[in-house]
Amino acid sequence: MATDLTAQAMEGYQAPADAKCPYLWSSPAAMAWRAGQWLRATGRSAPRIVRTSRGYGLRVNDMLVRWRDDDSIERVS
Repeated sequence: MATDLTAQAMEGYQAPADAKCPYLWSSPAAMAWRAGQWLRATGRSAPRIVRTSRGYGLRVNDMLVRWRDDDSIERVS
């Protein structure tokens, strides 16, 4: 079952651009937090629904994104 991470993504969305992630580096919560920052940095709307997907993937709003080893977010679909 997919874990709801919308609250963590919203924290990242609302955090200053230079803020450090408060979650463990490779945790799903950290991925969601970084996805929230990515949404804001790329001019996208605030996270409405964020859920885990397979591997290092997240379903963010209507997109599938993947967290990469270099700490970046990549839109897959």
